[in-house]
Amino acid sequence: MLDILGEVLGYAPNVKIAGHNQFDNKGCPSFFVPTWLKQLGIPKHNIEWRDPFGYEKYFKQVWKK
Repeated sequence: MLDILGEVLGYAPNVKIAGHNQFDNKGCPSFFVPTWLKQLGIPKHNIEWRDPFGYEKYFKQVWKK
């Protein structure tokens, strides 16, 4: 996945990357994509941080268990 992200960023350096659950109130994927991207070292300007449904907080609670 990191190779694919690197390839996309290579030809679209200003693209924003996000998860499904940032656009629709669904649990898919089962993690908060912006946090994952940050851990991978993806530049902050390429990460979509909006969280209109509150999944960042939800997944933090779920993964603590």
